[in-house]
Amino acid sequence: MPYRLPEVVKAIADGQRVLVVEGERCADALWKLAIPATTNAMGAGKWRPELSQYFASADVVLVPDNDDAGHKHMQDVGAALSGTAKRICVLVLPGLPPKGDVADWLAAGRTPEALAGLVEQAPDWQPTVPAADEAAKAAEADQKAKAEEDDRRLLDELAVNFREVVHSVRTGNADVAKP
Repeated sequence: MPYRLPEVVKAIADGQRVLVVEGERCADALWKLAIPATTNAMGAGKWRPELSQYFASADVVLVPDNDDAGHKHMQDVGAALSGTAKRICVLVLPGLPPKGDVADWLAAGRTPEALAGLVEQAPDWQPTVPAADEAAKAAEADQKAKAEEDDRRLLDELAVNFREVVHSVRTGNADVAKP
């Protein structure tokens, strides 16, 4: 179940936004500022489909850690909540150091008001095609194009050879085995 589920359910019922972060430390740092937040157990990449039911009609803001795992995790969470949550936004925090998170961002002296302003401006979540999928598709397209070129070359060679054989037979210069 989502971290701090009773508080999250109440926040959703009260029409408050809920921030989905990576890790209990981040969720707790936000709750200390009266900002509803949750996470899933076991960290990035561990969002389970059954967690999504708790976010029906919720206004959700995904706040990734500043690393590849954090961004991928929030893409996975966004995909899982799509069709369940009322709205899903993504807030990539400015000035976050590599591997940093919202707790680090706040500890660096940023204010709850600054966070609230960024949350208001957060763009809607959009699904992305992972880079590995894009690379695989590009490699597949390259292989297909090469195979098609090889096929064209082979057909051209066969056509030339066929024309030569036909010409040789017509002009009587062919050594054609007779049955």
